[in-house]
Amino acid sequence: MAGRAAQDRELSRGVLWVNDRRVKFGDEKYPDAQVLYAFDATTVWLTLPDGRQAMATFPYPAFYPFGAEPVVVQGWPREPGPGAATARRVTVTHGGHLSVDGRTIALGETIDGTSTEGLVGLRFDATTVWVRWRDGRRAMVTFPHPVLDPAAAGPVLVDGWRDPNYLMDSDLSPEWGDGPAASPPVPMDLDEPLNATVRPAVNWVSWPPPEETASTGDLRNGKLIIQGRVVQLGPRHGSGTVEYWTDDKTVWVRLPDGNEAIVVYPTPTFGTSGATPTLVQGWPQQPDDLAAATRSGKPDSGGQLRLDGRHVSLGAHFAAGGEVEYRYDATTVWARSPGGGTEIMVSFPFPVFDPAAAGPVVADGWSRQPDPSARFVRAALKQRTLKANNRFVRIGERYPDATVDYTVDATTVWVRWPDGRKATVTYPYPVFDPAERRPVVVEGWPQEPGEQATPARLGTISAAGQMSVDKLMVYFGQRIGGRSPRAVVAYRFDATTVWVRWRDGRKAMVTYPYPALVPAAVGPVVVDGWRDPNYLMVSDDWPEHDGGRVNPREEPVSLGPPVSAQSVAATHESAAVAEVSVGRGRRGVADDRGVVVVGEMARWREWSQASAVVVAARSSARPVVVVDAGEGLGPRSAVLSALGMVLLQFGRRRQQPLVVATGLVSEVTTVAGRYGLPVIGPDGAGPDARWQVVGPDGVVHWSARAFSMASFAVAGEVSPNAVQRADSEVLTQWLAQPDWPAAESFLRENTGDLLHPQIRQELVQLGEQDPANRLLPVFKTILDLVGENGRAVDPADSRYRAPGPSVVEPFDGVRGPLSVTFALDYLEPKPDPSHRKPWDDRLLRLMYLDPRARDRAGLLAAGVLGEQRGRVDDGRWNATVFGAVTTALGMTVEQAVEQAAKPWPVGAWGKALEDVACCEANPEHRMYWIPRMDELRDLVSVNGIPGWIDGPAPAHGQLLEVLTETLASC
Repeated sequence: MAGRAAQDRELSRGVLWVNDRRVKFGDEKYPDAQVLYAFDATTVWLTLPDGRQAMATFPYPAFYPFGAEPVVVQGWPREPGPGAATARRVTVTHGGHLSVDGRTIALGETIDGTSTEGLVGLRFDATTVWVRWRDGRRAMVTFPHPVLDPAAAGPVLVDGWRDPNYLMDSDLSPEWGDGPAASPPVPMDLDEPLNATVRPAVNWVSWPPPEETASTGDLRNGKLIIQGRVVQLGPRHGSGTVEYWTDDKTVWVRLPDGNEAIVVYPTPTFGTSGATPTLVQGWPQQPDDLAAATRSGKPDSGGQLRLDGRHVSLGAHFAAGGEVEYRYDATTVWARSPGGGTEIMVSFPFPVFDPAAAGPVVADGWSRQPDPSARFVRAALKQRTLKANNRFVRIGERYPDATVDYTVDATTVWVRWPDGRKATVTYPYPVFDPAERRPVVVEGWPQEPGEQATPARLGTISAAGQMSVDKLMVYFGQRIGGRSPRAVVAYRFDATTVWVRWRDGRKAMVTYPYPALVPAAVGPVVVDGWRDPNYLMVSDDWPEHDGGRVNPREEPVSLGPPVSAQSVAATHESAAVAEVSVGRGRRGVADDRGVVVVGEMARWREWSQASAVVVAARSSARPVVVVDAGEGLGPRSAVLSALGMVLLQFGRRRQQPLVVATGLVSEVTTVAGRYGLPVIGPDGAGPDARWQVVGPDGVVHWSARAFSMASFAVAGEVSPNAVQRADSEVLTQWLAQPDWPAAESFLRENTGDLLHPQIRQELVQLGEQDPANRLLPVFKTILDLVGENGRAVDPADSRYRAPGPSVVEPFDGVRGPLSVTFALDYLEPKPDPSHRKPWDDRLLRLMYLDPRARDRAGLLAAGVLGEQRGRVDDGRWNATVFGAVTTALGMTVEQAVEQAAKPWPVGAWGKALEDVACCEANPEHRMYWIPRMDELRDLVSVNGIPGWIDGPAPAHGQLLEVLTETLASC
């Protein structure tokens, strides 16, 4: 026992008072008695008269030693700080005692000659309690050690938009609820906070609906039916005719009273407006392994079956009532009468269901036996629910509560009752880990939520450090950031990870070593106003929801009233931090203190205005993108391609970033203008340079001698809409992959969807919008190669293995055609020119052997971005040389003879040579081109050009010799 000498005290009704704190041991196990106890800062040791012992441990220091009692003073020698709990009303007893965080504090019977009894306003932090009476008297209680936990105080519910801390301001006379007030409560001005401890409301980036005609619908008791799906807005939104818009996952609603709301689903849910399902007799197509397991349901009198939140019409035959058996996948429902009767198949033209959200199937008996080595665990089945591997498993009303034995594998729970009864619960996806590997809990977010994570929602972590997520009990421990985790929190999750953020900015991440969660199973999130629900993960200004309590039935969470359009975010992180995954992993894009930097990071940090921009970005409600407009920025610069890809990703998130350039060069303003965005930056580098906001049309909307936040406000007015994005979600996800290996994995998983003709057309349109983007044509080239390869990506084990830098690969080892994996591996940056050499050698040989590779080699070379950081753009120079080779090999014999006879090159050939001569190249990189061009010249001169010119082509060889001399001397 690490405490001091034991003391003697009475244990009454299972409660022992220590240091004026009520310590509950429980009256069921410990009877009333005179006991011995000892304690230290966190622990109480108890010894009963019969010799039994008990120990109570607090998760934070809760006790102080004798002689170090708290000090009570009149007035407030110091003001409450930002770590103090929000003000609340409490009662001081007749004897002058006050209860704070489970501790009784003695204030004394009088303060300033007046009784302390009655209602008071109160705030506290770890060591101090601030008290204010309604007549303006004040007192402060200070403990010598941290013994209080503000995080455990719980939320405060305030009617209207008022600062709860008005209770602590002696200049105000609010209504205290027990008599007339001298003046009405002062409303909280969202633009000017009442005092420094109030955080201004967050004006999260507006999320407008699609630019198309709104549909109308009938809202009935908070429910709206869209495409047969019941969309729950909540009863508080009432009934009436509403306008609404949809995309695949989101519903925007304008309510009869003019207010707005958004409903965000975790998976694609809606399709093209007007598209209707097809109903056929029989099952011309059988369900496969991706379909949900067979289950039964009962259609209503109109033959409508409620399935995954949607009403599905099964036709007149099933309108008579009775049970049906059915299965479904993303687009199709298979239904039949029990016993194999009438069969119906309903097919939707777009994905509308998620079999993963179907939940488990409960069946009598064990149709499949558990593994013979499986270990059974004894547990209590209560209210028809079993807690198995920390997951709450609903067994159903047919089965009695009892102490049962169970075991699990990845998808199934086997349950056995004492009377021999058996049942299985089978999930359509793996959710259990028979090895019971524990998750890892870390403070902070080493990894940001990805695209598969659910929209943010609110949850409650209990005093035991637990929270239910997708019916899985997730344990966070007793301390996060040195404080209790107990609080209302915001969270997101994917199959293996839960990201949590506390209102005070603390963060934690729980990672499971197996897929333990199903994002599709949790349903949508409802947001008042047209705001991105993920603002909860960066904002420290949350609206109150039901007094801070989250609906335990996991109904959609309403996030409160919309904030003022004029309010300014005062978060410690800019909105760009919320989208920190934008550009992550892509060469030439990085995150620096909350801004997304495109270009050379070292040069940006050396810029004299960098710190000022970062500070402004932290107070911006919109993400900030900085473009390093340094030396050598040309029309086809890698920086411009990276900028285009970043802007496309923000468009995917329906966001309007602010673009800041280190210089207002035309190349940057042109690219940003094509996405409808202005650019903020100086018009020069000298002392006379002026900061300007240049709109997409080239008009200067603001000009000043120095940078200021006013430029952000003007830019926001110039571009009120989100930037353009691809129409297809699968394409936007593919374009957002951080590197080429990730792009390959996504391509293999979504080959069929990406080969849809619409995807190619969208890539063409995006390329026409942003012709400076060197990556968009590369994505189309990859799709073309997949289509020519039988609509498949060649096996990973057949990919090209480059030899060492000093090894020359024999020519007869090269075979066409140009493969998909070679193209993807070629695009991945190499560490230095010597490692790039074998890839360029092979691409030039493939270009000679495979006619289809001749137009694609230059596109692939241009797609190599940021290979030599801080140095020349070898990808652009490579593309220029491959383009010149393509021009030479594409000539007819007559054209080649004519060009070879001219004293100087003309036309397209002359332009190609001029581009090679003017393009800056790495000397080592240029050196490697000489021998490969000599090889190509000899091959063409002697053997011709496969698929184009049979027999020797000496004129073409002469042109290639001229090209070799040009690149050798450029």
